[in-house]
Order: sequence, then structure tokens, then C-alpha cells
Amino acid sequence: MQLISIGNTCIPQFAINESFGAKGITSPLAWSATPMKFIPTILSDKCQSLSDKRYMDTTAHKSRQLPHNTKYNIKWVHENINCDEDMNSFIDKLDHQCAYLNKALLSVDKVGYILVNYRPYTTVHKIINDILEVIPDHHQLLFCSNHPTVQPGSVRVNSKLYTSSMYCSEYEESPLKVRKYGTSKMFADIICDAFGLPDPEIKS
Repeated sequence: MQLISIGNTCIPQFAINESFGAKGITSPLAWSATPMKFIPTILSDKCQSLSDKRYMDTTAHKSRQLPHNTKYNIKWVHENINCDEDMNSFIDKLDHQCAYLNKALLSVDKVGYILVNYRPYTTVHKIINDILEVIPDHHQLLFCSNHPTVQPGSVRVNSKLYTSSMYCSEYEESPLKVRKYGTSKMFADIICDAFGLPDPEIKS
């Protein structure tokens, strides 16, 4: 099964890469900070405005200049734009990532989309339902919350949606908490349960 991160942090892509061994091109949302409310529109619009130069600028983050889509307030947190050439190169990469995601949305094969958000499912269920309206019936979505008040556990809501939760106080205190969540056995197990995948061989 093809696994695709739709955000809205980098946690899903860390899992896809490091626990499940995926390489190469990713979704345009994989390595970004994307406001969750915009994800249904981005998917339904086939990512048309993501790489539009009219909406692209940069925003300062520590010592770097991050590419920033002003229409959706998306920041690509692993990039650094120092000049026009950097931006042009990034937009070219983004175009390829958008094509990759759009192709997945049209796939006749099973695709598993992964979305992690701090908020509990009960507070974002309308957005989740809007996402489910966009993805094909034979595709599936895993939504996972890492909010401290959400009790651990997983629920298969229907054939398209699996919800779960994970929280670790040790990870929360770490400056590498996103990577720790993403590469944890806890999250890998949730992904395997959601999509019926064999357990990957990871140590933590």
C-alpha cells in the first residue's frame, strides 16, 4: 500500500520514511506546517495554488528564510530560501510533489493517507469528513491526535477512516519531539493497525 502524509506536521513523513522505508518524492504537505482547515480545499483543488508564484514569499524562522504560501499560510520548515534561484528550485520541486499527490488521489490501488494533529478528533471531525469527501472510497485515512487529554486507543470509524491517539511526556519535553513521535514504534504500530500492514522492524 502507498502511504502518503497530508500533514499537518512532519510526524507522518518521518514514520513513512524511517519506519516503513519509503524513499524519493513525497506529498507537498509532508514536510510542512499546514493549517488543517485548508487541507480539504488543497486536495479538492488538486494543489493548484500551492506553487503559484503569486502566493509565494518567505518568512523568517531562526536563521533561515522558509518558503511560505500566503493563501494557505503554509510554511515548509525544512527549506531555506536565500535567493530567487532557491525559490525557483523549490517551486519546481513543489510542482513534482503536487503531481505525485494528485496521481495518488486518482489511483485505482489502495492508498493510505496519514494526518496527525494536536487537537482531538471530536474537535476536528468536520474537517476530517471534508477530507473523506475528496479521497476515493477505496482509499483510507488515518487521523491521529497527540493531545495529552485524549485517552489512548484506536477506533475504526468506517471503511475509510481510522482514528487513534498517542501521547508521550518524554517526547513532549524533547526538542526533537516531532522526529521522536514519527519514528516511534508506538506510531508505527498505529499505522500498521490502521492499514493492515505487517509490523516494520524498528527498535523504539
